[in-house]
Amino acid sequence: MLPLWYTHGQGADKQRIVLRASQGNEEDQRVLYIINYAEKLRLPYNLRPLLSRYGGFGTSIQFDWGGKGNDTDIALLVAVPLYAKTAVNAALGMLSHIAQEIPSRRIRIAFLADEKDGQRGLIDQLDQIDDPESVSVLYFDDSAAAGQPLSIYQGSEAHISPRQLIAQALSSGKQLAIPVEIPQPYSELFRLGWIPAPRALQTIQDRSFPGLYIALPAEGSGIESEALSQFLISMYTQLPEDTALFDYHYSLVAFNKNYFIIDEKTTVLFIIGSFFGIILFFSLYSILYRRKILNHWLVFLRRSWVFLLYFGLLFLSLYAARLAVQFWLLVHHTEESNFPAMAFMFLLLWVSFFSLVSPITEKITIPKRSSFYGHGALILVVVGLLAAIAIDITLMPIFLWALMWIFIGSFVHSFSISLMSTVMAPGLILILFTSAVTKGQTIHTALIYPSSLSYSLLFALIMLPFVLLWKRTVFLKIQKARRTGSKKRIFVGRYIFGAALLLAFFTMKKPETELQAKPVIYSEKPQFTVSHSSTIFLNQRSVSIQITANSPIDRYDIWLEQNGDGQIQLIESTIPFDNPGSKIMTASLGSHPDNPLRFELLLPQDEKIKVRVRGFLGTAEAEKVQEIP
Repeated sequence: MLPLWYTHGQGADKQRIVLRASQGNEEDQRVLYIINYAEKLRLPYNLRPLLSRYGGFGTSIQFDWGGKGNDTDIALLVAVPLYAKTAVNAALGMLSHIAQEIPSRRIRIAFLADEKDGQRGLIDQLDQIDDPESVSVLYFDDSAAAGQPLSIYQGSEAHISPRQLIAQALSSGKQLAIPVEIPQPYSELFRLGWIPAPRALQTIQDRSFPGLYIALPAEGSGIESEALSQFLISMYTQLPEDTALFDYHYSLVAFNKNYFIIDEKTTVLFIIGSFFGIILFFSLYSILYRRKILNHWLVFLRRSWVFLLYFGLLFLSLYAARLAVQFWLLVHHTEESNFPAMAFMFLLLWVSFFSLVSPITEKITIPKRSSFYGHGALILVVVGLLAAIAIDITLMPIFLWALMWIFIGSFVHSFSISLMSTVMAPGLILILFTSAVTKGQTIHTALIYPSSLSYSLLFALIMLPFVLLWKRTVFLKIQKARRTGSKKRIFVGRYIFGAALLLAFFTMKKPETELQAKPVIYSEKPQFTVSHSSTIFLNQRSVSIQITANSPIDRYDIWLEQNGDGQIQLIESTIPFDNPGSKIMTASLGSHPDNPLRFELLLPQDEKIKVRVRGFLGTAEAEKVQEIP
């Protein structure tokens, strides 16, 4: 015989779910279906009403399974929002499997309510866990576009998922013939916070949980529910037992939807090998060309102030581009600059302004100018590489790529090879910039607004080695061509190009935003009544409030206001209020409220308050006030 709490221990919660399901609430209908499914399998479950702590009217349902002896610490949390029908069916398949084979490590499968309304179900699950770093979280949703493969999101602002979880997801998909894609394989951009992540994954990783956000199409995925269940089972059975060994310092390389993961150990060995290789190269080079190197270094040290001049010109041209963008925003009476055309025009303006002022440097006399600029670019990118390794090893591939091409362009005395190197060296940065512009939002603020002095200095410093390599390429071209009139034609062309670019920029129109669905406008205000009753025990008073809707209601906002002086002395409440201990306390509840909605307040016997209730239906609203004498 099953323990009583399996089916009847939460009878009041279940009755509430049955009532809400009969009133047409889809999430509660799905919870009721899961309860019936679990009772047929004779599985224990736990209902998690969200009203008392989080102000949501939904009820999550969770299943804890597995473990040995007194082991109560879960190893994996599979979180599935109740609105995601395909994901719910896959999780139920996994639930049926673990009912037959008890897993050795404890697992929790949670079906989350109120996920579209503030992630209340997910937050409730995360709040139950005391040691976040010991529990892996798989958030299974159906948010992908129709016809797309199973998509894995591994990063959020300043966070990325551990390598082991990503590798296991790719491996499980391959074994089960499930197409798996990583739509945003840009660990560097996630570390910098330049592209957004799914809100659920951001919540998970902000709380220090290792996790993945797995998205599949709601319809038309072509993936059987049984295969998805097997995918989840494979993720659990192959999950590393020791989360302390998770690797967060890896490199993820994507090419034609093939993904290669370079772990931290391999990366460190590669760094050490590259370091000794560079030392060996320069040792041999210095033995063969020691007199030449000595002359170059003497020139380099005497003329190193030129790099500060270039840095200053880059910084000023960057600020000029930002001011141009700010002027454009003022002309168009808008603050919205988050669209790709603006970002790319900003980049062109920056290059154009620098091109207009850079002829100042042509009057500087430097012996062996091409070698001087090439060696300067190489030294700066090596400094950038060392800084990247010190800050975050995930930023290292960008500087390694740039180092390789700048190294080639600096030591090979050929215009064609130097030109190719100049084009290829900033390649990864341009790819990341394009990805951030097309997929993200935050990068525009960092680039455009002139008040960000630190970003201006950083971007100017990053661009400096590429500019120096370009100057080397130009001087190699001059040496090769031996033509005297080319400078003036190029110089005049700069002004023509700059003027045309400014004209195009300031005549550029703001793109029309897609028409958003207008909220439903109701001509009649929502109808509801508020009543209360009180019970006094010793020096305390329990006040029961009931709100009865006589028409459809989207949500309620509730205020408690002190009738006299001082602060409200609220001892306890069955709904969460903000601003405790103040003269006015508020409760912003979730959508789809109960009807009738009942909640209780425990107050001191002599406390006099006013309860203000505002109901919303579309854009219409109504307000009722109840005095608590």
